[in-house]
Amino acid sequence: PSMRQLFHLSMFVGVPFFGFGFADNAIMIVCGDLIDAKFGTILGLTTLAAAGLGNWISDVVGLGLGDAIERAAVRLGFSNGKLTPAQEKMQSAKFTTLAARIVGISLGCFAGMLPLLFLTPTKKEFKKEDILLFDTVFRPCGATTTQFSDLMEKGKRCSARDGQIIVQGGVQQKK
Repeated sequence: PSMRQLFHLSMFVGVPFFGFGFADNAIMIVCGDLIDAKFGTILGLTTLAAAGLGNWISDVVGLGLGDAIERAAVRLGFSNGKLTPAQEKMQSAKFTTLAARIVGISLGCFAGMLPLLFLTPTKKEFKKEDILLFDTVFRPCGATTTQFSDLMEKGKRCSARDGQIIVQGGVQQKK
């Protein structure tokens, strides 16, 4: 194949891989962040577990997007350089295809990280002992994680021995 044909082949292969990499990463980041912020503490998910669920969602969406991205590339005029079936089997065409896939998906994944510039941290992080306190004392009383977080930010942490009176009913407390 000529250099011109290989260039067209690389664009034909690389552009859809860019689109898939972009969509896959952007969807994974947005969904993973949403899962982490809204359900992470409630379900006891780690940030990586939320990212894994976000990745699952982006993969499912990607199954539908893959074909649409390839059709869009053809509508934009990309072609395989009019390679013959014999030329497609040549090492230079195979190498060009592989390189275009690697470059396309890599650039797409980097571009798909764009949502990171616009996301604001919303997840409340708790220490293990705070989660234990929430689960044993506050959750059974109907408190939400947001209410618990607000209390932990405004309150002062103190410790007491077993059986020690911390607050006595009917006695006004000093602030």
